[in-house]
Amino acid sequence: MTNIVSLKDRELFRSELAEEPEIQAALSIIEDCDWDLEEATALLALKEGYSVDITRGNGGESFISRFLNKQATDIRALICRDSFKEILLPGLVTTAITSLAASAGFSTALAVPLVLYLIAFGTEEICKSDSN
Repeated sequence: MTNIVSLKDRELFRSELAEEPEIQAALSIIEDCDWDLEEATALLALKEGYSVDITRGNGGESFISRFLNKQATDIRALICRDSFKEILLPGLVTTAITSLAASAGFSTALAVPLVLYLIAFGTEEICKSDSN
């Protein structure tokens, strides 16, 4: 699976997130990574001192999925909760970013590509282990 945001989603994210300076700074990094959310997440995570290994997991699991699962089970539980999935919609992107940042202890900047990934590509990969 590619982790590159579609042109349609890029315009939506740019317009919706135009007011927040920290979010705009993260968007600039995402744009510098040619909208590759995996690359942008790895770069932002490195800047915050996280260990980063961008190789695919054994089951083809993306770095983003492995990163979120590795941080804490309660973060996956938050993302897989219906109430969180309901804010992964146009008009509520900033709410989802601030909610993930606050709940996970991430900076707002690091939460940006993670939430954009969840919106653009869904929560199935991350939540699949919850359904087992």
